[in-house]
Amino acid sequence: MNIENDNFISLKLIGFRKHEAEKFCAILDLAEFALQPAWQIVKTATADFYVVYDKSQSAALKNLPRERCFFYVPDPSKGLDNGLLVDSDRTPSLQALIPLFNRVAQQALPAATAKTAPKAKPEQKPAPTSPKVPAPTATVQPAKPQAPAKAPEFNPQQGLLGILLTEQKQAFALTLQARPTDNPIFIYHDKKAYYSLAPLEQLKPFFSLDNPILATPLSVAELGKAVKKSGLTALPLSQLIWYATFNLSQGQLLQGHSGQELVQLSQLPYLGKTDSLSYRKLAEFLHKNTASLEQAAEVTGTPLAVANNFYNASFVAGLFGTIPTPDKQSLFSKLKNRLKHPGA
Repeated sequence: MNIENDNFISLKLIGFRKHEAEKFCAILDLAEFALQPAWQIVKTATADFYVVYDKSQSAALKNLPRERCFFYVPDPSKGLDNGLLVDSDRTPSLQALIPLFNRVAQQALPAATAKTAPKAKPEQKPAPTSPKVPAPTATVQPAKPQAPAKAPEFNPQQGLLGILLTEQKQAFALTLQARPTDNPIFIYHDKKAYYSLAPLEQLKPFFSLDNPILATPLSVAELGKAVKKSGLTALPLSQLIWYATFNLSQGQLLQGHSGQELVQLSQLPYLGKTDSLSYRKLAEFLHKNTASLEQAAEVTGTPLAVANNFYNASFVAGLFGTIPTPDKQSLFSKLKNRLKHPGA
C-alpha cells in the first residue's frame, strides 16, 4: 500500500463513542515518543489504517480493507496479526500498541519511499575547463539573526521510565548494574503492580540516567515465589511511574507538550511522600481549577522546573482529564481572584 502523507500515517477510529475515542487518543499521545513515523487520528472518509472497536460491527467493516484494520483483542491468546491488546476496561496496552504500530509502519513505508524517491539523473560529461580567473574580492554579508534556541525537552524513552513503558514481559526484576545484589524492584505488568522493600524516596538511585538498570525477565511463578519469600505486598505501578518521571524530567517539559495548554487533574497523585511539599499546592490547585501549567505555576508560586516535572509525571501516569475550552482571556484573572478570595 502507499502512505497518503509523507509526514505521518493516518488512522481512523471505527465504532468508537466519544469517551472511548478520547481514551484511545490519550494512549496514542503517550506512545508518540516511541512511534516512527508519527500516527495521526483523522476524520476523513479514508485513511491509511483503521482501528475497529468491536469486530462484530459487520456493517462498519463491510467496505474496509481488513489487512489495514486493527482490532481490539481482550485476550492475547487470540493471535490476530493486527490484534491490539486491551485490558478489562478496553483500554489499549501501551506495551502492545508501540511494537504493533512500528511493525506495521515498517512494512508500509517501503512503498511510500519508492513512491517519493527521486529519479536518477543521466550521467553528465564534465564541461571543458576554462582559464582560471582571479576571484573577486568577497563581500561580507551581515550575519542573520539566529532564532532563539529551543528549550530542551524531556524524552521519556530512557532510563527506568523507558523500561517500564516498553518492556514486553509480564514480570521482571529491576536491579542497578553497579549493585546487582541489592534488593530489586519487581514489576508485574498484568496486575499493574510493583513490589519493593524500599519506599519510593529510597529508590532514587533508579531514577538517574547515570545508573544503568538491568531488567531480568521472570515467570509469574518465579515472581510469586520471590515476592512471598520477601513478604512484599503489591503497590500501584502508577505511583512508581509517577515518581520516576518526576525525578527523571530534570525540569524539562515532555516532548511535544506546551506549558500554555489548558489542563486539569482528574485525580491527585500520591501526596504522602516527604518531598511532596514542593508541588502539593500546585497539585491541589490543578485538581480544582482548569489552567495552563505556566499560569498555575505563577499563581501557586511553584518554580517552573518543578511544575514541568509535576506535569510530566501526572500526564504519563494518566492523571489529567479531558479539558473543555473556556474563554482563555478571562480565565487567568478568575483563577487569581479565586485564589485570593476562596469564596469567589
